[in-house]
Order: sequence, then C-alpha cells, then structure tokens
Amino acid sequence: MLEKTVAKADEAGAQIVVFDYWLYFDGTGDTGTYRDQALYERLNGSVFDLAAAPEMARFIGVWDRLFRRDFIEENGLRYIEGRIYEDVSFCVESLVRAERIALLSDHLYYYRRDVAGSITQNEGASRRHKEDFLFMQAFAQRCYAQAGVGDEVWRSYAWYFVEYALMHQRQIHDYEFFREFFYRILLMASPSAARRAAARTWAAGYAGAYPPPEGNPPELFSMGQVRTNPEQAVYRWLVRGAHPAATCGYLKAMNVARRLASAVLWRAKRLMKG
Repeated sequence: MLEKTVAKADEAGAQIVVFDYWLYFDGTGDTGTYRDQALYERLNGSVFDLAAAPEMARFIGVWDRLFRRDFIEENGLRYIEGRIYEDVSFCVESLVRAERIALLSDHLYYYRRDVAGSITQNEGASRRHKEDFLFMQAFAQRCYAQAGVGDEVWRSYAWYFVEYALMHQRQIHDYEFFREFFYRILLMASPSAARRAAARTWAAGYAGAYPPPEGNPPELFSMGQVRTNPEQAVYRWLVRGAHPAATCGYLKAMNVARRLASAVLWRAKRLMKG
C-alpha cells in the first residue's frame, strides 16, 4: 500500500492520494466494495482538485488516502479533539485546500465491518454519536460555504449527508430525541422548511434552542442528487415536509423490513453453503 501511494504522490506531485478498499465483514468473512467503482475507474491515475471532481465530496474518510506531511503542516490541518467522527473535519478541510489530488482504483486496504465493541457498532445506542455527527456536519457545511464551492460539490455532499442522517435517524428509539434530531437535520438540510416548521407546536422549542446554520448553505434536500435510493428519497420528502411522526413510523417499518431481509439472506447463504 505505502509503496504504491508514495510512488503515485511523487510521480504526480499530489498532496493527497486516494485509493480504494475492500469491506470485510467480521462475522461472516464476506468481502464487498463500498466506493463508486465506475467513478474510481474513470478517475484512476488522474490528478484533480475538488472543483474538477466534485463527486469526491461523497467520500469522507482519512484511512483510504495518503497525505503529504508538508501539505498538512502548511494548512494547519488537525483533528478536532474530543469528538467522534473527527475524520470528517480533517477530510473536508483537506479536500477544499488541496490543489492536486491523485486517485488509484486499486483496493489497497481492508475495512473491517461489524466488529464487536467498535465505535461504529455503538452508534445506535449513543446520543453522543448523534451529537458529534451533527457537530461535524455543521463544521463541514461552514467549511464548504467559506470555500465557495460550486453546486456540484454541494450536490455530492448532500448525497453523503442524507445517507448518514438517515442512518442515525433510524437508530433513535426515544421519540423525544428522535424529534429533536429530526428538527436539527431539517435546519441543516432545508433552512426554509425549518422556518416554516417553527410555527408548529412540536418545533417551537427547538427553533429557539438551535439557530440557523452559519455560512448560508444551500437547500440540500431540494437539490437533485445522484444515486438516491427509494428509502433516501422518502426520508428527504418527509423531512422537507416537517413530518417527524410520519418519519418515525416509516423508519420503524423499514427497520423491520431490513431485519427480515437480512434474516432471509443469511438463511439463503447458509443453505447455499450446504
């Protein structure tokens, strides 16, 4: 991994080298891909910045890329201490400041999933995970706004934002916190819808507690998005309409459907293995 990425950085004069990876599912030993394989093949070997490849705003992480030390030091890039998801701030800042990003489509890393005791395995039960997710997304939006990125970058970021907002929203079982998280997502994703919702009884308290986002970000949930699946599309529609109760019922039904589908798939794999 190091040999290939360092060689590419030297060859291209790149400040960041992004590479692909395999997912490894700890419980089953199965492997899979996660990044957009067609996009990575198209960008393989090329050098670009975020404006030239705005799709990179969909891919947040630091473990799938190599950074030049002088680039980090010159830009004062640091993790925000005391927060979970600290890679979000580092990744977004590096993307908007880098002038030369190179990409290799080679799968050079195994990312273990479903590891007992890991931070991501504890996301569902932890309010802190949700709070830090919201904090980091607010940071990312300010960073993009201050950098003056174009609509295509915002559109790609919106895909990432809705995917992870939906993941966190579906994990919340306490309805009071579900509604609070819902309003805060609404505020970041569609400020105009949040202003309209503020007049409703359920949202009045949250409207006073949480100010509008800084930096005047666009209406993320109104932007046309690539790769939006049906569940994401329905979630976006419900959030824009400011319907927390309907969203809660919808996500509960989807959670049941997901568990059933997972059980059927697991059983099918067992039968195929004999």
